[in-house]
Amino acid sequence: MLLLGGLWGWVLFNRLWQGGLVQDGAAVFAELEARGWRRADPSLRARVVTTGQVSGKRARVEARGGLRGSRWRVQVGGRGRTLPLGTSPDELQAVLDELAAS
Repeated sequence: MLLLGGLWGWVLFNRLWQGGLVQDGAAVFAELEARGWRRADPSLRARVVTTGQVSGKRARVEARGGLRGSRWRVQVGGRGRTLPLGTSPDELQAVLDELAAS
C-alpha cells in the first residue's frame, strides 16, 4: 500500500511539473507548433517532448524538470545541447540551426 501511494505521488508530482513546464515554455512551444512540430502525449516523467525536422534532420526539443531544475534539451540528428528554460524562441531556433549544420 505504501509503494502504491509513493507511485501515485510520483505521478502526480510529475504531472504538476509538466503543467509548469508548458506554462514556462509557452512561447517556445507555440513557435514550434506553428512550424509544424508535434507535441508528444504526456508521459510519466517530468518532461514535455516535441518532435519535428530541421534542415531535413529529425529533431527533438524537450522541456525537462526534476532535481537538476527546469531546462531545455535540444537534439538534432545525433547531437544535443542543454539550455536554460528561459531561452527565447529565437535563441532556441539558432541552436537548432547550429546543430543541424554540424
